[in-house]
Amino acid sequence: MSLSIQQALTKAFGNNKNIRVLHVQEYAAGDALVPLSEEANASSRRASHGVTLVKLFLRTTGPAPDLPLPDAGTDIGMEIWLPEPGFWNNRIRCQIQGAFMGDFRVASPRHFSIPICTDLLSGEIASELGYVVSTTDGGHSVEDMEDFSYLMNADGSINSEGWKNLAYESAHVLGITTKELTEAYYGQPAAYSYLYGCSSGGRAAYHSAQQYPDDFDGLLIGAPSLTQSLMFPSLLHPIIVIQNELGGEPFKENQLEIVSQRALAAGDTTVNGQHDGYLTDWESNSYDPTQDLEILDTSSGGTCTEPWALSLAQAKAINKIWYGPTLDGEIPEPSDDNGSSCPRSKNQLFWGKIRGTRIEYTTIARGAATGLLALALQDSSLASPNWNHPTGVGRDNWRTWSYAQYASALVKCQSMNSHFANMDADEPQLLKRAQANGTKILTYHGLADPITNPQNSINYYRTSAEHTGGLAKTREFHRLFLIPGMGHCFRMAGCAGAAKPPIPTLEELFTALVTWTEENKAPDSLIAQSVDGTITRPIGMFLGRPMGPKYLGGDIHAASSYEVAC
Repeated sequence: MSLSIQQALTKAFGNNKNIRVLHVQEYAAGDALVPLSEEANASSRRASHGVTLVKLFLRTTGPAPDLPLPDAGTDIGMEIWLPEPGFWNNRIRCQIQGAFMGDFRVASPRHFSIPICTDLLSGEIASELGYVVSTTDGGHSVEDMEDFSYLMNADGSINSEGWKNLAYESAHVLGITTKELTEAYYGQPAAYSYLYGCSSGGRAAYHSAQQYPDDFDGLLIGAPSLTQSLMFPSLLHPIIVIQNELGGEPFKENQLEIVSQRALAAGDTTVNGQHDGYLTDWESNSYDPTQDLEILDTSSGGTCTEPWALSLAQAKAINKIWYGPTLDGEIPEPSDDNGSSCPRSKNQLFWGKIRGTRIEYTTIARGAATGLLALALQDSSLASPNWNHPTGVGRDNWRTWSYAQYASALVKCQSMNSHFANMDADEPQLLKRAQANGTKILTYHGLADPITNPQNSINYYRTSAEHTGGLAKTREFHRLFLIPGMGHCFRMAGCAGAAKPPIPTLEELFTALVTWTEENKAPDSLIAQSVDGTITRPIGMFLGRPMGPKYLGGDIHAASSYEVAC
């Protein structure tokens, strides 16, 4: 370990008994960026400039022992990458993982943390772009990142410290600790500090803006699970529908894909008159498979004789999956309410999936959903089989629930939010402090996200504007971009079919935030490109209603053929 990093660690943490440094590793320009668990080879990624890796953890309840406890929730692990002093860009980039964090690699001396919604390692971002980059494990480190049984104590009670650290404290601690080490190492504080998180990481980032608005100058927030107490258990809704409407009989191969493509074809021509293969206007699409005779089988009054033809019962079930969970399992006609209204209707407990989203994978139970049920109802039998706890093992006992039982569980989950350290971040009235600070918030959400609901982000944004001076004033510090066809967090399509929606890269989004924060050049639109590079299109900021770019004529695949409203 070089003298400079030794001195920086001593200066930053020498008197802090709650912090324990676990590992330091230095890479020179050209060195292979591989952890101790790997051997360098010809294909290994290389450091563009010198960079130093620091692994440490902070115990939030007192002095830190030599090693963190992996599942106590008290020991917040951190991985920090420091570019060589001559290459540092005077910026900090903190990053939060999604789901329940928990990446065991963060505090492991032998591994690197997994990249967050990008192909770049944290070490590459530091050595190639010049950022100080840091990541946290949220207070626990596990092989299965959807195993969060540690949040239930051995007696079945709630692990309050673990919940607090996961919900918001780990992001706060990450920011403070990274700033302290940065200033000690470079001899000056960072000029700007940023926070990025997607999914549950996006929820935690909104928490940061609401509770600790002084921590960061700019926040990039992707697909946030704002109302996580409802969003996670709502992931089970398609399975509940299949149980109650179809007797548990799963859909046949291709049925969900084909009906989703039909839904897209009913509403994907609004921008240029041609079929885009993805939706821009999510509010007006009221496609109803129960009225589509071309996909209904002959016994249901349809004309389809293909093996994948839908029964009327299946078509009704799909409408319920799209609408989302309700108090009694009943939904209105799609022509009256397609389920995407913001705010929700009185009978709607949470939103479903926007029509055209690929929903075939939503019929698989997620551990995050079943685990949250187990925690809220304090019943381990509701969790998935990977749940192994002193109070019992997971047995998926929710699978036989009626609509009424499921609705009761959802209500219970939300009522338990205060016991979960106020995990939900849907308190937009608190953004007034971030607004007063001049903090910049750039949020993006894919309109074909099969996990977190874009309607939740839309509703949050509209509501936040009511507390921050209206949409025009809100856009001065907080902007939302809805990306047609994008799936969950990563740069990939979430829509059914084979469309190639233009989706901005994470670095393009981050650059837009940095330019806005540091040069006050707010992004009115983003020029997005399909992954294969054949299609470009502008994506305008959200102006309060669905609004795609205006087609001017010419090549429908070229961004120059469109303009966006500002």
